[in-house]
Amino acid sequence: MPRTTPIGLTGERYEDTVPDTLDLAERAELGLNYFTGITEPDLDYEMYFHAQFGQSNPPVLKTHVTYLGACQAKALEAMAFLRTMTGSTQGIEQEARMVEMMSGMLGDDGLLWVDGSAPSKPWLQIPERFAMVHGQGRMARAMMAWHQYSGDPI
Repeated sequence: MPRTTPIGLTGERYEDTVPDTLDLAERAELGLNYFTGITEPDLDYEMYFHAQFGQSNPPVLKTHVTYLGACQAKALEAMAFLRTMTGSTQGIEQEARMVEMMSGMLGDDGLLWVDGSAPSKPWLQIPERFAMVHGQGRMARAMMAWHQYSGDPI
């Protein structure tokens, strides 16, 4: 039966066996593997957003959507942190191409612009260039993190 603790938390207690340590660098390397594995070289290293696991080996990467304007920048920021944690060079070429692609989307006005009309990306379904408000902050954070990690002035 759940019980209430003096500070108001409820739950049950039990004993279990757990590993002696949690290797955060090992977990971070798995994160790098994920982020570099979901990019598509033929589409400028744009990420897939949906994958189907369990029914095939390897998993089937399925969908691109309009996440270039915000989510890809989140991944770019995370990858800089993951590299700092691990020192790994796994997928460094894919990451460099992703940085080039994303920084190439910066306009003269400093905004991150997505070309919604690109014929190679029909899933965007937006007939013009667009800038996502949320994506501007995400890209600024990504570029700061990447600069701090790499020292590259791009």
